[in-house]
Amino acid sequence: MSVRDGPEPCAGLADRISALLHQHRRLMFLDIARKLPDCTWKMLFDALMRLREQRRIELVTHQWDYEVLYLVDGPATPVHCGSPELGERCEHEQRMPV
Repeated sequence: MSVRDGPEPCAGLADRISALLHQHRRLMFLDIARKLPDCTWKMLFDALMRLREQRRIELVTHQWDYEVLYLVDGPATPVHCGSPELGERCEHEQRMPV
């Protein structure tokens, strides 16, 4: 029996991610990875890309992570934490030393 004969460890991954996001509405990629430890980062990114193509999520790039936003009613303008005009930053963003 080969490894491929058994069930995939991350079967239904896009649905599992959707369920997490339905509860939390927005999560950082690293938080999703911690909640789904049986999946590799590549598997997670592949599933996120499928969800993004289906317009079920939006990905917001941060300096050290990605924020995953659940789009309840289809595409929307992503909500960013902090106001760059006021010099506010999201807790997930960190400034790089100059």
